[in-house]
Amino acid sequence: MKDIIEISVIIPFYYGNSYMTRLIGSVKRCEEFCKGKVKFEILIVNDSPDEKIHIPHEFEGMNIRIINNEQNVGIQRTRINGLKYASGEWILFLDQDDELIDSGFLRQISLADKNDVIVGNGLYQYGECEREIFGSYKEMKYLMQLSRFIQIRNLIPSPGECLLKKNIIPKKWIETPLTNNGADDWLLWILVLKSGARIGCNPELVYIHNDTNGKNLSRDLNRMN
Repeated sequence: MKDIIEISVIIPFYYGNSYMTRLIGSVKRCEEFCKGKVKFEILIVNDSPDEKIHIPHEFEGMNIRIINNEQNVGIQRTRINGLKYASGEWILFLDQDDELIDSGFLRQISLADKNDVIVGNGLYQYGECEREIFGSYKEMKYLMQLSRFIQIRNLIPSPGECLLKKNIIPKKWIETPLTNNGADDWLLWILVLKSGARIGCNPELVYIHNDTNGKNLSRDLNRMN
């Protein structure tokens, strides 16, 4: 494994200033927890062009870049736009209401030398309830197969729990974005699995998938389908 893993964190922003302290703070804690083993650049891509992004003062020394879409284009095109500016070997797609859990992130990056994608475990928060996304390592390994994603559903609630090598992100996903929001990451995983990419599983908690006022599209299976 390389001494330092360079990760580009791509964050689609949509009227999301209220989330910035929690989100960026969690990235900063991960970097500090990993003690020189990981280096982040944060690319915040503004998909609400009439609102200015405000970075809290305590994060002014971090490697943060703001990219502005000329018009609202939706989450997949916004992620793709951020990808154009990413310099890291690894990509982490975070939503603006996500947050990272630092204690499991060291295990996440330790799997980087033998895998193209590392799927971490996390907490799925909805309302006042909270549960782990995956019950065990064995469950993760069983589910991370192409047939499961086609026959069951999108089994990764958000790309925020995954590290992806930049060079294995499928060209088809980049060049043919979906018209409707919601299932773009499902398509991404199907294309990645179809390509034969090496998938590593980390059962430790690395991520919190927050439910924003009950509006988490990934829980609405009818709309996702």
